[in-house]
Amino acid sequence: AIATALMPPLRTAGYGHAIGVFGSFFGALYLFCINCLFITMATYLLVRYFGFKKVEYTDHGFGLRTQRMTTLLILVFLIPSIWSAVVLVKQNNFDKKVTAFIGAHRSMGNSFIYDYQIDHQDGSVLKIFMTGETLSESGRNNLYVYAKEHGISEGQIIIKEYITQNHR
Repeated sequence: AIATALMPPLRTAGYGHAIGVFGSFFGALYLFCINCLFITMATYLLVRYFGFKKVEYTDHGFGLRTQRMTTLLILVFLIPSIWSAVVLVKQNNFDKKVTAFIGAHRSMGNSFIYDYQIDHQDGSVLKIFMTGETLSESGRNNLYVYAKEHGISEGQIIIKEYITQNHR
């Protein structure tokens, strides 16, 4: 379990450092530290569960400082990981809403959604690529209403139209 949890992030961190991609380096190093922390916590809980004798420090102040430092480390690593999980769940929910919306409303009159992109950089944004005839104002409003029914606001939608011309 230790090799499986620790070696891949450590290798990724080393590779990211070697090629100068520091986003990958710090992300993988963070994952390595989180994995170390949870392995340590699991070990602690199992040791307590099996009733091993607790270490008594001769210097009570040292034991208290160690306990505080451990708690601080847990919080330093746990709070960002909880935040990251919340953001990931929100992004996943948005992706599901988009998939349902696009699946239900591929065509709008003589216009057709042929592709879409989801961007989570600055909030969740849906970019819709349409072809066919230009969407009328009422068609555009209908699209926004349908999107709202799926939990997607008008401000989260960017429409890119590629109009086909009828040549006779």
